Amino acid sequence: MSTIKNNILLLLSFLLGFTSCEEDNVPNLDTKGIDIEQLWGGWKVMDTDTHVNVDVRYQAQVSMHNLRKELNNAFSSKASDGALYFRKDMVFYLRSGFVRDSSKYYLDDNKYVIHYENPDVVGFYAPIMYVKMVDDQLVLYLRKSETMDLLNEDGSLDGWMSLINSVVDDAQCEIFFSRDYDEFYDELEAMGPQE
Repeated sequence: MSTIKNNILLLLSFLLGFTSCEEDNVPNLDTKGIDIEQLWGGWKVMDTDTHVNVDVRYQAQVSMHNLRKELNNAFSSKASDGALYFRKDMVFYLRSGFVRDSSKYYLDDNKYVIHYENPDVVGFYAPIMYVKMVDDQLVLYLRKSETMDLLNEDGSLDGWMSLINSVVDDAQCEIFFSRDYDEFYDELEAMGPQE
């Protein structure tokens, strides 16, 4: 009887892993690049998305803990109600209509990586972010390495970090921004000299 029970449990575990956790197919790094002028102005957070590819050996375990949902919730809560205003020399991070932080920034020579002088300017630890434009939306995103750095620095998923490090093959966290126009941005534009 115990052999039959073990076989049934093994089959259920296999089916659970097979049916509930498919590869997320993390998008490739977009190396097309953008012109820095495309950044200038206001951008409001519209949505976030998290992609996670999990080592096949751990898919049932990850499914049981709903790891992707945990990552997506953590990332979404950090980005919600946020906005960015890019000038030539500075970027301002706004949340709920108030400036929370600012930083000097530059777009690297490849034109698809933004470097921030203040690594916490966007409300969480991200000294660099990858950038692309998709259907007139600005998309800032972190790849696996940057996502792990953010989670380690932030500590909000400390209880999950050993699991995440063990099972995640690849990851990408994306923030989608739409153009935003606000009179307050005129004041930010007028503040101090621009290089």
